[in-house]
Amino acid sequence: LGAYEGAILRLEQDILHGITPAMPAALECALAGFALVLPALHATLRPIIESDELRGAALCHHLHAAALAAGAPQLESALRALRARCYRALYQQLLAWMVH
Repeated sequence: LGAYEGAILRLEQDILHGITPAMPAALECALAGFALVLPALHATLRPIIESDELRGAALCHHLHAAALAAGAPQLESALRALRARCYRALYQQLLAWMVH
């Protein structure tokens, strides 16, 4: 989502400086690269947000399966980044448990 945030901020600056017109077609064209990724990410993450059962290994498995079934390279990389963050939290918890 960092790339999306950067695109939004760049688009905002372009509109404020008069480079890009503030018309719906121009906005849609500037953000067209995210039209595939964001709805698919929402569909993948919705069960995680709404369910209390997807924790730990089940969460990592869900993100791994979604990344394998993604189909689009942008979506796959976004899901792999989310999975990497989950693994990072898992490894930090394991390290804290082992040190304790």
